[in-house]
Amino acid sequence: MLRKLAFLALLGALHGALLAPAGVRAQTEIPGAVTGVDGRDVTIRVSGDLLPRAGDVVRLRFRDPVEGAGLVFLEGAWEVSVVRRDEVVAVPRGETALPQEGLVAIISSMDPRSRAAFEAEEPAAAAPPDVMEEPAVAATVRDPDDSDVERIERRRWVTISAGGGVVTLKSPAFFDFDPDSEIRPLLTASAGIFILPNLNVGGYLGMVSVDGTNSSGGTQSASEIYKVLGATLYFGTPGNVPGDVHPFIQGGYAWYDVHYGGVGGDPEVTGTGVFGGAGFLYTIRRTFGLYLAGQLLTTSYDEDHVVFDRSTVQVHAGATVILG
Repeated sequence: MLRKLAFLALLGALHGALLAPAGVRAQTEIPGAVTGVDGRDVTIRVSGDLLPRAGDVVRLRFRDPVEGAGLVFLEGAWEVSVVRRDEVVAVPRGETALPQEGLVAIISSMDPRSRAAFEAEEPAAAAPPDVMEEPAVAATVRDPDDSDVERIERRRWVTISAGGGVVTLKSPAFFDFDPDSEIRPLLTASAGIFILPNLNVGGYLGMVSVDGTNSSGGTQSASEIYKVLGATLYFGTPGNVPGDVHPFIQGGYAWYDVHYGGVGGDPEVTGTGVFGGAGFLYTIRRTFGLYLAGQLLTTSYDEDHVVFDRSTVQVHAGATVILG
C-alpha cells in the first residue's frame, strides 16, 4: 500500500512539472525598511545583494505581529520609481494608507539584479516590466546627472504659481505722469495645464502700482493689471525627482488695463502686447518647487486715441505647486 501511494505521488509530481507553463518566472521578494517618507512617497533601504527595477511592486507592513492578526500590511501598494545603489524610492499605485518610517518593505521583482550588475549597466536602461498600470507613466530613463539613478518619468497635469519681483518702467512709464522710481514691485500669479509632459499652457496675472507726479505738478497714482495667455516649455518633465532643475522658456499674448487712482471701475487706458521670457524651476519635492523667471514685455497702449508704446523688463520669483 505504501509503495502504491509513493508511486502515485511521484506520478503527480511528474504530471505537474510537465504541465507547468514554459517561461514562467517566479517573483523574488527583496526585503527592505522604510527610512524616509515624503507625503505618500517612501524611501526604502534595501537589504541584501539584490536590487529591484523601476516598476516593481512594493507592499509595506508593520514590523511586529499584531496579536490575533499576525503580520499586518498597509492598505494599497507602491511601485519603485527610483533605484539607487543602496535604496529605492517608491510611489503610490492608486489610493494607499499613510506610510511611516520603520515599516518593513517587501519588493516583488520579476527580474532583480545584483548591485554589481546595476553599477555596470550602460546609461540607457531597459523599459520597466509590464506590471505598471498607470497611464501617466512614460518611459524609464537614466538621470543624466546621476549615473546610478534609474527612474520613471511621470506626467503631471496642473501647475499653480505665485510670486513677486520687480519691473522696470522706462520713461514715459505711464502716460500723463512720471513715476517716482523706474523700478517698482510686482505681484504675480499663474495657473496652467500640461498638454504635453513638458509643455504647459495657461494664464498669467501681474499687478504693478506706481506713484508719481503728473504734468500739472500734482501727485498721481496708477495701477496696471495685465493678463497673459501663454505657454511654458520645460526642459525635462517637472515633478518627478526632488532636486531636479528644469530650465524653461515662455511666450504669450497680453492684455493691459491701467487704472488711475485705484483698481476699481473701468480702466482709463488699455493696451495689448506680447511677452517672452526664460527661467528655471527647482523641485524641492515632487509636487512643490521654486522658480525664478525674467521676461521682456512690449506693449502698445491707447489713451484717448493716442498710442503709446512701451517695453518693460521684469524679474520675479516664487513657488510652484505641481499636481497630477
